[in-house]
Order: sequence, then structure tokens, then C-alpha cells
Amino acid sequence: MVETLGIVLAAAVGAISGILTTSWKTRKDLESQYDIDLRKSRVDAYTKLWGHLEPLADYSPPAELTYDALGKLSEKLRTWYFTTGGLFLSGQTRAPYFHLQQALTALATGHDGPGGDALDAETSLVIRTLGSRLRTSTTEDVATRVGPRLAPSVLFRLGRSWRRFRPVRGAVDRRWTWEGGGAKPAYFVLVTNRSDREISIVGLEREGVPDARFNPELPLLVQAGEPREVAVEEGDAGAAGRVVGLKITLSNGRQVWSKNPPDVPIRTDVLDIDSRRSAP
Repeated sequence: MVETLGIVLAAAVGAISGILTTSWKTRKDLESQYDIDLRKSRVDAYTKLWGHLEPLADYSPPAELTYDALGKLSEKLRTWYFTTGGLFLSGQTRAPYFHLQQALTALATGHDGPGGDALDAETSLVIRTLGSRLRTSTTEDVATRVGPRLAPSVLFRLGRSWRRFRPVRGAVDRRWTWEGGGAKPAYFVLVTNRSDREISIVGLEREGVPDARFNPELPLLVQAGEPREVAVEEGDAGAAGRVVGLKITLSNGRQVWSKNPPDVPIRTDVLDIDSRRSAP
């Protein structure tokens, strides 16, 4: 009897083990095929994008950059986004794409002179740098694997639980504002509500600048899942590209620190920083 029971238990354990192994292998095969298909689609889409970015070549550009050329390039990128590549842009590549589009649109529409005017050397360098960032990000997309999108994994479920304890994500980035037909370095603060309910932000403090004036005044209400971007105006924003820290204070007193770069920019409110510091 005992021997028979042992045989039954061993058979049951073997059957369960076989089912779990088969299920794991099937999932991995599906994930692998998904990654392969996504990479192939991205390669095809990004190849067309690279062709559109040829006017922004760093070496031996086909022609001098003019304001008319920027407008035409912006239209080509828009068409590419909605007909070819927007569906395949990764999260990290969406940001440099929209940074470039913001610059192209603002310069092309904000220039008062003839469209055939050439960009000054500094503005041309910034535009070419933004194009280079976009190209670099696309190469990283097709050279590295992305997380599977087939079904929520254990890590995904744990991540959702973690959001209850860290409901807001904050980031500070240095980019440019596009005014008067030129580029001006500036800070941008992006806060994203990662929870499923409205949150109230009562404090935003950028690293090294404790006193700030806000428009609109705090508290800042952010809806569930909503990203809010705030432009930071300063007399001297320093060299572009540096990422600094940000402290976010919620209405319940919880504070969140972040030094992560932001996601896709969404322009909303303006934040005026008073950089004057009190004497020690």
C-alpha cells in the first residue's frame, strides 16, 4: 500500500513538474519570438527614420540648414511617426524624438525672417546634436532586448504593488527652450502620477535651489497616470545635458527623491526659480 502510494505521488510530482517545465518553455519561446519580431519591425522603421535625418548629418551635410528645411523635416518626421514608426518607438526613444520635434517646430514657426535664412552656428549645432541623440537611441533599441509584453510577470505585479508606496516619479532634465529663433538652455521638471488616484504635490525642490515660486501656485493636482512638465526659468541654466536631483513633497508629508532622466516631455506650467540664497 505504502509502495503504491509512493508510486502515485512520484507520478503526480513528475506530471506537475512536466507541466510547469512545458509552460515555462512555451512562455520563453513566445517571448523570444516577440522580441525577434519587434526588433525586425524596429529595424525597418528606424531605417526610414535615418534617411529623413540625413539633413542633420554632422559631417558633410547635404545642404546648409535653413528655417524652411527645418519645417520640411518636421513634416517628414510627423508623417513617419503616424504612418511607419510611432508604434515601434521605445520609451527611451520617444523622448529624443519629441525633443527634436519641439525644436524643429518652434524654430520653423518662430522665425520672423525669410525661410531661406540659414541657422546661426550655435543653433545649428544644437539641432544636429538633438538629431544625433535620436539616432543613438534608435541604435540602442535594436541592439538590446526589451521586456516581454505578453502577460504580467511576477516582477510586473511587484512593481504595481511598489507604486502604492512610491506613487509619483520625478525627474529633472536640462534641455533648451526655443524663443526668438534661437536656443536657450533651461531646466525641465517632469512629475508623473503612477498611482490610480489623484495626488496633490505641495512641494517641488530642485537640488541646490530651495526657494521657488510657482505658476500656478502649489498645491499642484496631478491626475492618475498623468505626466506634468514644468519649465524652470533661470538667468543661467549652465551647460545642457546635466541631470540634477529633485525632491517632491506630497500632501500627506511623504517625500520622493529622484535623479532619473524624464520621459516624453509634455509642456504645461512654468516654474520660476528664485536662485538667491540666504546668507549662512
